[in-house]
Parts: sequence; structure tokens; C-alpha cells
Amino acid sequence: RRQRQMCIRDRYKLNGAKVLKTIFLPKFLEDFDYLINLCNFKEHTHALFTGAIKNKMGLLPDFEKLRMHHFNKEKFFQGLVDLNLIEFDLTIMDARKVLAEAQQRIYGGYASMGFGFLASSDEALIDKTALKLFNEIYKKKINPEETILKYTNTSFQ
Repeated sequence: RRQRQMCIRDRYKLNGAKVLKTIFLPKFLEDFDYLINLCNFKEHTHALFTGAIKNKMGLLPDFEKLRMHHFNKEKFFQGLVDLNLIEFDLTIMDARKVLAEAQQRIYGGYASMGFGFLASSDEALIDKTALKLFNEIYKKKINPEETILKYTNTSFQ
């Protein structure tokens, strides 16, 4: 079965970006009136957790993802914040089940009972809320100041 190649436009300029000033993006993003970010919640070895903000990395072709994975942690997080300059109209997080301890089952992660759905037009708010719930329910101590949330304009109170 052949995998369909993603049609990529020329480099796209991200105004206001600090790390990803220009990136390649799929052409189909220009074809829609509304964009919805559908994501889930997982613990992650490099990012500590993944959710709404990191989910936009899925827009990138493989070579752009590979480029980001070679960044140090600070530059990686800032790159994710830069990606969120691509505005979606709505984000829905399906957290009925969460993947704990690792980002994939093959690395020791396990699916656990989650905390339902979260929805907002603000990806950082969804991630902040999901992390808070995850920490409370699973007695985790993931510090938001050590995650992508440090690079957003999100308050931690």
C-alpha cells in the first residue's frame, strides 16, 4: 500500500517566531475556513508531556520534525510555541484515556483512565488544565515551569 505524499508549499514565514522563522507546511491548510486541533494527553520523555501545543508538530513534514528534534530543550520548546502562531479555531483534547510513563506503549507507557474532554480556542490553557488534572489524579509532580508552558503566556496559579 503506497503512502500518499503530503503536498508541501514553499517555505511559510511565521511572523513573530523566535526559532522557526520559516517552515514548510502542507498546502491543504489554505483550503479550509476553520481548523480544529484534535489531540490527546501523554507523558513524554523529552517534553515531559504532549498535548494541544505539541500536537501541531504533526503539521510538519518529516524533515522539519527531524530538524526540531535536533534542537536543545529550550529551542525545541520555543519552536513549538512558534508553531502555535498557526492559529486554529478550536482545540479538543480527548483525555478519556491518557498514556502514562512514556509516549508510546513500546517504551513502557500504559493507557490509564483519564479525565474526559477539554475544549478551547487556547491551546496553552488546555495543556495547563490537562497537566494540572494529570498531576492531581496520578499524584505526579510535573512542574509546568519545566515544560512547554514556560514559554507561553500562561499563568500557573
